[in-house]
Amino acid sequence: MKEAGLSYEVRVPENREEYLSWRGNPEIDLFMDARISSESQLEEMDLSVTDSYIELKLARVTRKDFQGDIKTVARASYQGEEGIEDDLTKGVKVLDYPDRTAALEAVRDGKADAAYVYFYTAQEYVNQDETGSLAYTVLNEPSYAYQIVISSQISHELSGILTKCIHTLPKEEVERIISEHTSYKAQNISLERYMSMHPRFVLGLCVLLFGGCYVITILCLKLREKKRRYQNAEKETLAMEGLLQKVYAANISKSRFLFNMSHDIRTPMNAIIGFTDLALKADGDVIQQKKYLTKISIASRHLLALINDILEMSRIESGKVLLKETKCNISQIFGGLNTIMAGQVQEKGQKLQIIFCEIQNEEIWCDELRLKQVLINLVGNANKFTPEGGEITITVCQTEKEHNGVAGYRILVKDNGVGMTESFLKRIYEPFEREETSTVSGITGTGLGLSITKSIVDLFGGSMEIRSKKNQGTEVILDLSLKLKPPKEENDLPEENVIVEQDSEQLEFSGKRVLLAEDNDLNCEIAEELLSQKGICVEVAENGAEAVEKVKNSEPGYYEVILMDIQMPVMDGYEATRQIRSLEDAALAKIPIIALSANAFEEDRRASREAGMDGHLAKPIETAKLFAVLKEIIKKE
Repeated sequence: MKEAGLSYEVRVPENREEYLSWRGNPEIDLFMDARISSESQLEEMDLSVTDSYIELKLARVTRKDFQGDIKTVARASYQGEEGIEDDLTKGVKVLDYPDRTAALEAVRDGKADAAYVYFYTAQEYVNQDETGSLAYTVLNEPSYAYQIVISSQISHELSGILTKCIHTLPKEEVERIISEHTSYKAQNISLERYMSMHPRFVLGLCVLLFGGCYVITILCLKLREKKRRYQNAEKETLAMEGLLQKVYAANISKSRFLFNMSHDIRTPMNAIIGFTDLALKADGDVIQQKKYLTKISIASRHLLALINDILEMSRIESGKVLLKETKCNISQIFGGLNTIMAGQVQEKGQKLQIIFCEIQNEEIWCDELRLKQVLINLVGNANKFTPEGGEITITVCQTEKEHNGVAGYRILVKDNGVGMTESFLKRIYEPFEREETSTVSGITGTGLGLSITKSIVDLFGGSMEIRSKKNQGTEVILDLSLKLKPPKEENDLPEENVIVEQDSEQLEFSGKRVLLAEDNDLNCEIAEELLSQKGICVEVAENGAEAVEKVKNSEPGYYEVILMDIQMPVMDGYEATRQIRSLEDAALAKIPIIALSANAFEEDRRASREAGMDGHLAKPIETAKLFAVLKEIIKKE
């Protein structure tokens, strides 16, 4: 109507009955959703019509658990008069109800097998149904063309004018208008309702989490037990009901966090699966396979770091996370970032560009894992909230020259995505906060990413600024002061984040004997193979007690070192170490013992030291670090 240059007043009836009564009302000039069955009907009523502007399809609504043939159909009584179901209800029992909602409720309550309604009606009702017990199927036939009907009081030439306007409108504009008024707009729903409405998705997600990240299952049990103890303690000690409600809400948020964390886990998992498929297909091409395996290694190491970050969530919240600085290279950090994010960026047809400018010092000392976590979160957000074909630009600049072993760096992550509102920017760093209207492809974040990112940037002693405008994009600015020299050495156990420089001369391991205390056959096989490749003789003890007996019955110098698992049957690694250290033979009691365990936290390393161990390495085994530690120990001997 606007395209035709016509002024108009829209009247919307309260119900179907009122709409039908308007057909003879002289005050109504146009009807927007008429279906004309024949030309004779037009002539009898002296009406004219435009060409069809929309074609609506029917949907069949049934219960999700319904199987078999449809024997009973519920329909609205006025719908039956119009006959939109005549071809679909032949040979079945038809139950009439006053309106479509009542008919759909009859299906939900099991009073009828099915109901036939327009697609958008089915979509809205099924999505809003609290029980989550209904499903709908869109039917290709029959479909109904709707036209604009002009009453006999208006010149029939208007139908031709409106028809031309319909045909001159761009197809995209027509589809936009139709979608705006016939598509269901999803509303915010609770986690419980979402899970009941999408059980298959939830099941698939659980399989992914349990299969790929077994450690999360352990964490869930620990958090559940911690939650139970915490709630019981609070109920006994807190007198104010308001404080109890806050504690309960905080624990619910933590539970939701575990569910939402799946996106962050899938990021490196996508790279691992994708490059694994490519490596398998590159049969015979050793160079290409090596390239893919290198990228798999980068992504898998990031996945391991991410799992550690999840386990340390409580430490981040309490401010107990400490940065562990190692030597790293800026170009390599951003090269690894590009590898991890390449799959997601390519999937959406986006352009990811990394620009370096005025970098004078590429070698730095910082917590590389934490820095990567910040960058992946920021680029992941840019990817998620930028539409297909969009652009993401990362600019890395050195803003300050070296001064007292420190230099300043600025990192900008810019996209042309959906952006954020000013009101949301004010609370963007609050835990579990998300922009209610910011969604791309129906995907939302966990609500913790930027909160964690800001905490890590604060630990770095840096600053973080976010600039964003709705529908124009977002720019994140990080300013960091990074060390160019190694930090002061600490007297502590060697572990996975300590890099020991390799000497120019190759240390000879051949003929050295190692006692490996390990109860897991797969872990044992990996360790044996790695050590054997260096010419090391390996003897295996399946538990701590067996390891103690082997040491007791050996001669001094027979074993160069003991690699000790922590969690083993019969006797754990801590107790086995204490018994070895208490042996009467002083030479046997001093055999170097290295913890080789999946327990990777600071308190685990402290427990290893207190038990009398000489080092602590975390699984999965990293070959270079394992042999670096062995080399240092053997040198001392």
